Amino acid sequence: MRENLGRTSAPGFELDWTLRITDRFQLSGGYQYVDAKVISAPGQPSLVNTWVAQVPHNVLTFQARYTNPLRISLSVEGRMVGMQFDTNQLPMGDFFVLDVMASRDMSHGVEVFGAVENLFNEEYVTTAATTLSPEQRGLPIAGRVGMRFDFPSKR
Repeated sequence: MRENLGRTSAPGFELDWTLRITDRFQLSGGYQYVDAKVISAPGQPSLVNTWVAQVPHNVLTFQARYTNPLRISLSVEGRMVGMQFDTNQLPMGDFFVLDVMASRDMSHGVEVFGAVENLFNEEYVTTAATTLSPEQRGLPIAGRVGMRFDFPSKR
């Protein structure tokens, strides 16, 4: 049975950066550190001073983007999530996921795109348990294609 905690504390910091190399090429990234801990748990005093469930201490992200409106736009995005724990302090492990996307403007507000998520098919869990069902695992490698329509707004 899940119960609410009494109180948590989550001091930390976040750093974000963007570097515009040219008008068409940009790099960006970020780092977040959070020391989220349980400071009171009336129903479960053994949780005091443990990590808050599913809150990693470290998360690192980056993106490289190339945009040429006459030809193609490309982006590569990565995310590293550090060690985290689930209910009852079961370790969930850390993971790295890389996504790529390409798109092309076809004119008149129509754009076509293709993307691959979790390019390296990294296996990671979204909840910890002794046996894991497919629903408890993160998205495996996945592709998608589509079209975007940008309808002009009237002001």
